[in-house]
Amino acid sequence: MLAARAAINGGLAVETAYTTADFFILAAEMAKTVEEARLLRETITWRFAELVSKVKERETRQYRAQVRLLINELNRNIFNPVTRKEIVACINRNIDYAERIFKEDVGMSMMEYLRQERIRVACDLLLNSQQKVGEIALLLNFSSSSHFARVFKEITGESPLDYRERLTLAPRRRLA
Repeated sequence: MLAARAAINGGLAVETAYTTADFFILAAEMAKTVEEARLLRETITWRFAELVSKVKERETRQYRAQVRLLINELNRNIFNPVTRKEIVACINRNIDYAERIFKEDVGMSMMEYLRQERIRVACDLLLNSQQKVGEIALLLNFSSSSHFARVFKEITGESPLDYRERLTLAPRRRLA
């Protein structure tokens, strides 16, 4: 996928780019109409641009090297089921230490960060695809649609369906 290669050139970790590309390939296979495929293309472009932007932002922040590794590992696993133990394995430290330094540098726990990133992707999918809420919940590894809806509302202040309805009535964002 060209967007993944461009993101890698922009500084995104290869594993993160390929994992994200794999997710979008799966989402493309689920597209039912040409319009849905076109909207998904926009989502892909926005998501990869956002990921590269975050890489550039992290480079300017003064995160510890170990925290940067944890963030990269979390971003690489947005579409995969993962435990804190699996995430922390990338820095070869214990979970309590990793959680403490992550929270000191980022301001939230690792799982809160992962949940927020998954909801950010869900927002893109709700806006730019016609995938059902249950399909999005499944793709982002939530245990159920109701769990996904609860977390979504906790983070955004509205249900996934309300979010989709409100933003699909608003003027659509266009790529330059």
